[in-house]
Amino acid sequence: MESVELTWEPARSAPGEFSRRAPRTLCCPDPCSRILCRQGALPGRRILANREYAKDYDICHAEYGKTGVKLLYIYKSGLHQTPRELEVTTRISLADRNEYKHGDNRDIIGTDSQKNIVYVLAKKHGVTSPEEFGLLLAQFLLDQYSHVVESSATVIETTWDRIEKDGMKHKHAFVHNPGVERWASVKINRREPPVITAGLRGLRVLKTTQSEFKNFYRDEYRTLLDTDDRIFSTIIKKIQMDMPNKHYMDMDLSGFPKDMVGVGVNKTVFLPTDKPSGFIHAALERKGSSKL
Repeated sequence: MESVELTWEPARSAPGEFSRRAPRTLCCPDPCSRILCRQGALPGRRILANREYAKDYDICHAEYGKTGVKLLYIYKSGLHQTPRELEVTTRISLADRNEYKHGDNRDIIGTDSQKNIVYVLAKKHGVTSPEEFGLLLAQFLLDQYSHVVESSATVIETTWDRIEKDGMKHKHAFVHNPGVERWASVKINRREPPVITAGLRGLRVLKTTQSEFKNFYRDEYRTLLDTDDRIFSTIIKKIQMDMPNKHYMDMDLSGFPKDMVGVGVNKTVFLPTDKPSGFIHAALERKGSSKL
């Protein structure tokens, strides 16, 4: 089937029609065609297209939900308290496409309702981890609404570190740690087991010695020399790790007077560089079944 993009252009097209354009991109990763629209492709708003082209297309995937639901949950045990701050995003897919094809809103679960469900579940069950809360929320959307065929929840946690004074951790005072975010994404289809992806954002690691790189492939394009010792640094983004190299290059200070920089090869001052960088990808998979 040919892929075309249908865009609403009232200045060029007759009222209620779409103009046909050459394909630029597919909106979904599946090998199917999908109607794309700049204006109007929203639940509850009927898509009107030229019948000559509309009969050849169908909506292969549609989802909607609430983005950026902010939540602070505080565990309390007397004066000892622990905050869990989350940002939650929901997505659901319905069994039919009546809201797109016929402007029929009767099956639509309002995004405001989805926001309220986040708060009610937090109040009823508490918040333990992004993975567990995301799984709880996604499963609830399937259990509560029989016409939802797929649901997903993405949960990002803001890190709060307990303040210490004189070696003692404060019971209810915290400082924000902007360096690391914990996150989880949960997707559940009624016909399949849950898929949970989780990780950390902004977790930067540094190893200052005992990291070598040598004996790699030699050809006419290689200029990088073997090294027995170098600085290793990267940013871990998720369990399926994408690890761009963060280089710390040796600096040649031999051109400066010895009374300024000392004698011998410089091994204490380095130049941080992040571009261009190499790229390393590795995936971790839990052995056996999950205990979640």
